[in-house]
Formats: sequence, structure tokens, C-alpha cells
Amino acid sequence: MKILFLLSLMLLSGLAIADGVGWRDKAGNQSKNTDDMQSKNDFGGWVIITSDGDWQKKWNTSSDVTPHFTIAKEVSVGSSATILTFFGNPAVDSEGNIDILCDLKIIRPDGTKSADQKGIQCAEGKLYGSPYNTRLTAAVIKISAEKTDQMGLWVVEVNLTDNLKKVTLALKSSFIMKE
Repeated sequence: MKILFLLSLMLLSGLAIADGVGWRDKAGNQSKNTDDMQSKNDFGGWVIITSDGDWQKKWNTSSDVTPHFTIAKEVSVGSSATILTFFGNPAVDSEGNIDILCDLKIIRPDGTKSADQKGIQCAEGKLYGSPYNTRLTAAVIKISAEKTDQMGLWVVEVNLTDNLKKVTLALKSSFIMKE
């Protein structure tokens, strides 16, 4: 599997689904923590695997538009998907800066690691706009399925750490690679 880490700083967007006490659904109800979406101490994290080749176009919209991504449950040989990690309500220091780190792991069906990166600076610098806006981390990972890859369940694990809040969220998602 080819993995392309696209470290792009795409922090500012207005998808406002985090609100003081964690992630909210469209009706404003607090969401329960799941493997892929969690909140702790008002810090929220979410990891998705999307098959949308145009995910950037969907993401880069005005703040009044909520992007919808197609979740990739399966990735077939010859196709690709992108792993996106989002966060909301990070702590800011006295100068208004944030400090978010990511540990990223992609685990093959046999349990070996295809990728294992620790301490990636996923978001830093001045926070503009509402802290409750949902933001995309700089760790964007494109995966391409190849014939030589192991078929079966691949697991993606992201530890998302707000260094200022001293909070780490252990996020996990998966997809099935098939021929």
C-alpha cells in the first residue's frame, strides 16, 4: 500500500459541530464517544477514512456549509482513500496559540505496521475564529491499494494530543482492503 502523508495546514474552516461540552449532531444533541469520534475535557477529535477524491473541494467551503464525506468501509485494489483527522475546542496559550500533536499508526491485517509515526505536529500557531469550529489537522494521509497489499481489515489509529490541555484522544477507524 502506498501511503502519502500530506502535511498541509488546513486548519481554518467553519464546520461548527464542537460546542463546549463535546461533539454535537445536527440537532444539537451531544454525541456519545465512539472509536472514531471522541471528546474529553471539552477537546474533540474525529478520524475518518473517505473515498472522496474531491474531499478538499468539499472541505474548502464557506463556514455556513457543512461538508459531507463518503466514508470508505472498503478500498479496492487500484483505488485510493484519504484519512482525515479533525479537532475542535483546543486550548490556547496566553498569546492565542494552539499545540496539537498526532501519533499515527496504520496496521495491516496480520498485525504488522504499515505506518507508525509519533509526535507529528498536526496543528500549531495562532487560533483564529471560534475555538468550537471543527478544524482539519495537517496530517492528511492518502492511501493507495495495490495487488501486493494484504487483503482484509486494516486499522487506523490516531492519538490526538492537545499539549496545552494535556488531553489525548485515542481515535480508531478501519477499512477492508479487497481485490
